[in-house]
Amino acid sequence: MLSVYICEDNLLHLNLYKTMIENLIIMEEYDMTLRAAVSDPDELLFLAKQERTRFCNSGFYLLDIELNSHMNGLELAQRIREFDSRGFIVFLTAHSELALSPYKYHLEIMDFIPKEKPWHIGLRLRMCLDTASQRYYKQAPSPIVTFKTGCRTICIEEHAILLIASSFTPHKILVTDHNGVREFYGTLKSCSELLSSDFVRCHKAFIVNIRHIATINHTTMTITLTNGDSCMVSSRGLRQVLNAIHDSGSSVAK
Repeated sequence: MLSVYICEDNLLHLNLYKTMIENLIIMEEYDMTLRAAVSDPDELLFLAKQERTRFCNSGFYLLDIELNSHMNGLELAQRIREFDSRGFIVFLTAHSELALSPYKYHLEIMDFIPKEKPWHIGLRLRMCLDTASQRYYKQAPSPIVTFKTGCRTICIEEHAILLIASSFTPHKILVTDHNGVREFYGTLKSCSELLSSDFVRCHKAFIVNIRHIATINHTTMTITLTNGDSCMVSSRGLRQVLNAIHDSGSSVAK
């Protein structure tokens, strides 16, 4: 899932862009989430770095060039590039004469949107989000797994998936990743055929990613994941999990 960040010092504009992006994510059904809409560049850096460290997610950054802060949008983008070289950066400014400034900083930006044409902002943002959505999964560092929900196709990086479980709804599954639990069409059998050897059918109702196993309790026959969730494991499934952990060279508290 692509994380979106906004930094704009004008609170009226900040709320406008926040609403625009939230509406576009819903209407266009992008697999994105708005992580932060702030006026303080230091706050954006803190939140984006934290997200990057925890989940290795790249971001989409909508930045005002003039932030009336100790750093401007160009300097903020330079700081972002230090930890997110693949991120998508879009600048906004009321001064179109600054349009060439980002290129002098070698920031590899996606777009430069002038504020003096507000009727174009929504259209340009949609085009940027659409392009970012397509490119994000093409350049993902790990294999991608696709799931369907209604008319949507959601792509999730394989390493980010912790657990896949049977749903109470027929022909649906529950997928747990770093962003929570989501329901998709599918079966555990069909998922097993798509996933790497890091994923083991530990129970008739669960497929677990051994890279996200924190502990295994042999007494209660449960597995605790790195996010604190737990699932049941059968006797046969336990043997398969232990064999997979051994073959991968990983270590798990038992």
